[in-house]
Amino acid sequence: MTHEYFALIGTALGILGSLAVLFVGQRMSRSWQREQWILDRRIEEFRELLTALAEAFAVAMKLHAEVVIESERLREFMNGHANALRVIRSRIFIVEEVAQFNIELRWAEAGARYQRTLDVPHFATVFNEMRIQIVGAARITQAYIHRPSYKRIFKHKDSTRAQ
Repeated sequence: MTHEYFALIGTALGILGSLAVLFVGQRMSRSWQREQWILDRRIEEFRELLTALAEAFAVAMKLHAEVVIESERLREFMNGHANALRVIRSRIFIVEEVAQFNIELRWAEAGARYQRTLDVPHFATVFNEMRIQIVGAARITQAYIHRPSYKRIFKHKDSTRAQ
């Protein structure tokens, strides 16, 4: 009877161990999928932010290229600028970076100065500085996605993580 008892306990422990491994594996997989989804959204938001700023910048350059500023062109600039501000304010997954880079205030000030003075070099400098920061932050996010699996599984601290 003791051999049967030990065999039964061994079988039960084997079944419980298998279930535990399946449970842990499923939890790790779900955790990684969620993390991957969030990182994908971050990259998407960086792309949308940069696109909105680039579109507003392109409208400003088109406006500057014209000798006479038409009210329709000025309205087009203001619409592009307002759209960029809307995109800046609607970020969810990259809100910390948007605040850290002070994008909203810098863009609003650059747009207001451009509207008053048509100072293209200053507007271009602000746009380029912000573009470099946004692309850099997006690349850090991309590097975080491609880190080795043991670092993802055990949430290993990594220097490629956004600071």
